[in-house]
Amino acid sequence: MRTYIIYLIENQFANHFYGREYMFYNLFQDFEEAEGDDKRILRRQIMCVTKRIPANLFNSYMNEKIKSKQGCFEENGVYYIRKNRNGAFSEASLGYRNHSLILHASGSYESETIFFEWLRQWNPYFLALDTGEGRCAWLRPIKQPKFILS
Repeated sequence: MRTYIIYLIENQFANHFYGREYMFYNLFQDFEEAEGDDKRILRRQIMCVTKRIPANLFNSYMNEKIKSKQGCFEENGVYYIRKNRNGAFSEASLGYRNHSLILHASGSYESETIFFEWLRQWNPYFLALDTGEGRCAWLRPIKQPKFILS
């Protein structure tokens, strides 16, 4: 099973740290391993660089997306997508937790890709941490301005 923790990053931090996503990953990983005062300090840093995902907006957006989509449903506040295409089974669940979203997926990548696509349409500043593989990436890469020096 693949697990992703998805954070909504503050715009200014997303733009500043674009291309250095590993720094976000290190921050979140250090927080998971920290104890005591270190954990408290890292929690403050995380609260500073992330935006709270409004639960009511998230739920209304997801309910609109799953409405009349085959294989998509909501149960106890968790959204599910189950697909079986040409014998390739795919299942993913997306849930809201405090300051982040958590996505669990198994089988082919189709279901998790649908969730990622929906989230990137909603906001360009979502960062997904793949806890199993130890990596992270933007759901929608941020476009950097190009300057021409003359």
